Amino acid sequence: MPRDIRYSWFYEVSKRLRRDLPAGSKVHVRLKTGYDSYGTCQFVEGKDPRFLIIIRKTGDQERDVHILLHEYAHAIS
Repeated sequence: MPRDIRYSWFYEVSKRLRRDLPAGSKVHVRLKTGYDSYGTCQFVEGKDPRFLIIIRKTGDQERDVHILLHEYAHAIS
């Protein structure tokens, strides 16, 4: 699925968070339209442990970035 060009700022913030504030494991960020929650942060165990952050795509990238920052704080804490 191609990235939404209207969300270029969101993707840039996501990339810089992962680069400048690394968590203990890899962090994958996904945007989902119609997601039940505003956002979640889950730790996925296995041979490649990682954090999975899912953000509900609302159409307002600034709001969604605020939710991303909140969920990313869970990953680095």
